[in-house]
This record gives sequence, C-alpha cells and structure tokens, in this order.
Amino acid sequence: LGTQRMPNTFSVEITANSLYIRSGAGTGFKATGVVKKGETHAISATDTAGTWGRLADGRGWISINSKYIRRI
Repeated sequence: LGTQRMPNTFSVEITANSLYIRSGAGTGFKATGVVKKGETHAISATDTAGTWGRLADGRGWISINSKYIRRI
C-alpha cells in the first residue's frame, strides 16, 4: 500500500478500547504497540485508501476507521 503525505497533521481520539500500532499500513504488518481508549494522537500521513494513519511521533500506523477513532 502506498502512502500520501497530508499537508497538515490532524488529531484523532481513540474510541475503541484499544488499537494495535502496526509497523505498516495494514493488519498484515507486525503489531508494535497499543493505543488506548480516550488517548489523542496526531496523524502525519495516511495510506492511499485513507484507512490507516501514521502516528506523528513515529511509532507506527493505526486504523483510522471511524468505528475505532474520532477525528478531532
């Protein structure tokens, strides 16, 4: 999957109990950590489908599906 740079970062609040941080944009990539409900995170890029977001802190990628996050 390709990535596209967002011109500006945006923030999301995690609404799922937890989400895996992945090493790449997709469930086929290794889980490298977890984000938890209520946390907010800056997203610096998305995959071309707009379903995965790269954490601005460089830790990896999370799903940005509206079932799991709220854009703020």
